[in-house]
Amino acid sequence: MMILTNSQHDGESRFAHLLQPIRDLATNWDIDLASELEDYLSEVRPHYMSFVFHKCIFTFTYILWYCLRVFAFSIQQCTGNVLAMM
Repeated sequence: MMILTNSQHDGESRFAHLLQPIRDLATNWDIDLASELEDYLSEVRPHYMSFVFHKCIFTFTYILWYCLRVFAFSIQQCTGNVLAMM
């Protein structure tokens, strides 16, 4: 703890108008970062999970479509070979 002498105390009061904006700025930037991040994540997480779910569904449908396409092509080839043998 610092003890101010009379001359230091007078100097501080003399420059108080210069120090006040710095103190105001310090109080403006005094935020609880952990709680702000927790609030942000609680808002973003449902949207992210929805995005992941939709991406997963899209990937699944794309793979299913591709498998059906390959299956249809192989059926087409088999029927073509069967018809060629007749």
